[in-house]
Amino acid sequence: MSTADLLNSIEYQPNPVQELQGTDFESNSVRLINKECGVILFYDASNTSQSFRSVFLGAAKEIVAPNMWAINLSIHREIAKRFLNLRQDGNDLRWAYLRSIPFILAYKNGSPKGFYNGALTVQNLRDYALTLACSPNYYEPVNEFGPGPIDGQNISLTNRQPYRPKETSFDFTGTAPEGVAVTSPASPNNTKSGVVTPPSLANKPVMVNPDIRLV
Repeated sequence: MSTADLLNSIEYQPNPVQELQGTDFESNSVRLINKECGVILFYDASNTSQSFRSVFLGAAKEIVAPNMWAINLSIHREIAKRFLNLRQDGNDLRWAYLRSIPFILAYKNGSPKGFYNGALTVQNLRDYALTLACSPNYYEPVNEFGPGPIDGQNISLTNRQPYRPKETSFDFTGTAPEGVAVTSPASPNNTKSGVVTPPSLANKPVMVNPDIRLV
């Protein structure tokens, strides 16, 4: 069978996005029971979320791996509360606390590894899922739609960067990335390769859903 015939024989399911339930998460945690790598869309009933869902589904239809998951936080409010509670000091996942809905997180070994901050297009999200989300050293504790600095980091807008391989989801824009810097292993401030220094958020719109107030 030729490569073309093999590709033509692949049958994609009508809805390749698996809808998660609260029982898919560990007790009182945002960690998944399933330890496979995957990308999760956390959404609600807002129009913005519906736009995210449309693109997310389109990307999922074009790939067979990794896993593409989604969960409705309007229904599974307990999961939303757990993300809100991550903001407490001492939590190793504090960087992932809930700032706005919707958002997209890559998961590996059951734990969040990075926010998707790229352009909201089928092609960019598909390429991110295929090439970066499950890479060994991927770690992106930055939410572009968050309200400010993360854990007191000093944030500054850098100049446009020269071309380089895609290392963060900010790179999935179709243009050269702007305002993105990645620390190297030799950096005096951080010894973990792949950690993102976020761009300035001061002049960026913040997507805050009024339904985020959970009781």
